[in-house]
Amino acid sequence: MWTRIVSKVALVVPLLLIPSVALALDMEFYVWGGHDAVVNAFGKLALIFGDNAYQSFYFVVITAGLFFGGVTVFARSLGGANSSVMSWIVPTLIGIIIYLALVVPKGTIHVYDPVFNKDQAVGGIPDGVVAVAGILNKIERGLVDIVTTAGDPLNYQTQAGGKGFLGLAQLTSIPLSAVESNLDASLRRYARDCVAYALMNPNAGLTVDELRKGSTNFITSLDKAVNPAIWTVYYDGANPQGEALTCTDAWTNIKGALTPANLERNIQSVCANLGYDVADAASLNQCKTVLNNVNTGTGLGAATMDDFLRQAYISQRLEEVFRSGNAVGATNYQFLLNASGAMKSANEWLPILKAALTAIAVGLLPFLALFIPTPLIGKAVGIIAGFFIWLTAWGVTDAIVHQFAVDYANPAYERVRQTKLGMDAL
Repeated sequence: MWTRIVSKVALVVPLLLIPSVALALDMEFYVWGGHDAVVNAFGKLALIFGDNAYQSFYFVVITAGLFFGGVTVFARSLGGANSSVMSWIVPTLIGIIIYLALVVPKGTIHVYDPVFNKDQAVGGIPDGVVAVAGILNKIERGLVDIVTTAGDPLNYQTQAGGKGFLGLAQLTSIPLSAVESNLDASLRRYARDCVAYALMNPNAGLTVDELRKGSTNFITSLDKAVNPAIWTVYYDGANPQGEALTCTDAWTNIKGALTPANLERNIQSVCANLGYDVADAASLNQCKTVLNNVNTGTGLGAATMDDFLRQAYISQRLEEVFRSGNAVGATNYQFLLNASGAMKSANEWLPILKAALTAIAVGLLPFLALFIPTPLIGKAVGIIAGFFIWLTAWGVTDAIVHQFAVDYANPAYERVRQTKLGMDAL
């Protein structure tokens, strides 16, 4: 018996003498939404493991594990039960080896979010955590790539949480306004005075159907309302009280003011609501790309997001003047809003919820790591691995659900495509 004990100790002791110098691991960790929460979690983890007080506490736990393990073996021996010293020394020694090999060496984990196009490296993470998180996340990325279509503008990698769909929904539901607020008033008066007259004038060639469901560019449609014989009121910074101009002259000024810069704040507001940093040019461009991918991927008809925004802005001004009063249409629209509200909330918060649970799992690692140099090593390592396996399964499931939602959305957008980008569609 003693021969076996000595042989096992002979195998273990040299491992304890191995210097705790190992290669620092560098691995990627992809998240689809919730970048900041995950980065903060790993940052706090690095601070905890790098704190001298935590390291001192770790040695206290090792000592306590050895002591209570010895007490347990001694108590069992007094009771006449068969008990071996190796039953508690070996698990403890294995735990210490794992600590020296996977906790003491520190690596770096690179957190990348394709949705927000953010990338940040977090150093000081134990190699064991880097390895487990990085390998399982790589498996998750591989499975996500399998269930999504490469090159699809609506793929999960950039549209997780339905960012683009939610952004377009906001652009068509929130009040839009120009930086130069006088443009809002001028466009309303042009619609009331000039467009209304053109709709009643057969020679103008402008019809209600064209405005409702036949126009992908309101600029071209409203060009038909110019008339040097009809007058309207035009507002600008020089004449905030209004200036009488012909429909021709007023439309020339209005069309010149309908620039992307004059409507930019609307895009910035939506992007900020979606979680993008609008003060960062790269982040804002990423948001515009995500929104435009939905525009082109669903075949809405706008050439760019600037064109879509301008179309939505003009549509709201026309709607303010030409309210249909269609009670049935209003009821159906409200029903769709109520029905989609829960789905929008779920899409918006699911990535954040996953990021929060990832942060919780990462936050529990320092506590669970304390049990590694004890006989509870198996359970501690199992729970740590279980956390990341569960998060991996969540990510794959989320990608599958996203793909199903996109496939379902395409037929739903057919009605929008049929009405082009007219007032009915927007």
